[in-house]
Amino acid sequence: MGKLNHPSELDLSHYLLTGGIPSQIQGLEDLERLDPSHNNLSGLIPSAFEKMSAFLCFDISYNQLQGPIPDCNAFRNATIEVLKGNKDLCGNVEGLQPCKSCAPTVDQQKVVFIIILSLLGSLLLLFAFVGIFFIAQRREAIKIIKATNDFDPMYCIGKGGHGSVYKAEMPLATILSKEEEAKKLDWGTRVNIIKGVAHALLYMHRTLGYVAPELAYTMKVTEKTDVYSFGVLALEVIKGRNPGDQILFLSVSPEKEDIVLEDMLDPQLPRLTPQYEGEVIAKIKLATACLKTNPQARPTM
Repeated sequence: MGKLNHPSELDLSHYLLTGGIPSQIQGLEDLERLDPSHNNLSGLIPSAFEKMSAFLCFDISYNQLQGPIPDCNAFRNATIEVLKGNKDLCGNVEGLQPCKSCAPTVDQQKVVFIIILSLLGSLLLLFAFVGIFFIAQRREAIKIIKATNDFDPMYCIGKGGHGSVYKAEMPLATILSKEEEAKKLDWGTRVNIIKGVAHALLYMHRTLGYVAPELAYTMKVTEKTDVYSFGVLALEVIKGRNPGDQILFLSVSPEKEDIVLEDMLDPQLPRLTPQYEGEVIAKIKLATACLKTNPQARPTM
């Protein structure tokens, strides 16, 4: 391009040219007309044409050019005839496809805005729940510290490889007997309490709890007595009070089909929802199986 002496017209059609149009073409300041049609030029049309004030017309048809056409008068006023036969040109010329904008549309911006607001809302709720959880945990920890007199050794009931076990006098029956306290223990919480007790018994056997009948004559604490204690405790959590006389009935006939579900539930709580009904019924069946008179017939934790 540097060797050309400021031409005003340049006809390069049918020259079998390949490659792209060089951006150095803007050095031809006096160029008014360019015709590189019917070649094999490829790539993008350089934006250098936008800086050529004298450039008036062109013909780049039948090449392999692609992408947006430059934003200058020569291209804005062009017809499809001087652009046709290329690979994939786009722009505001009748016959060309409009170029795809990278900028988001108003609808896209609204969608992004809604997504961001939803995420922020979810994060705020998450932080709120975490905060409430830690506050509740801290309150429970304070209660346990007070109940064990700051973990006094007299409350220690056992030691293991990973720490000590303390007995805190916080009777479940006392909590369940208070209506406001009992309502805080909804069905989901009670199911989790039962799971937690079962999990604890799995790793820490020989735990004294609700006394199994065989202890009266064997005076021997075994895994099966722990299973019995778990059964009574689980029913108390579900029923809202000690099952009392029902224990004898259930221990003799734990598989009876005429057990009324309503008789086993805490009336202080709202009606059992489908969300927890299956789990609660399963826990009742497990608890009654744990009350079998024959210790060997009880399930294993």
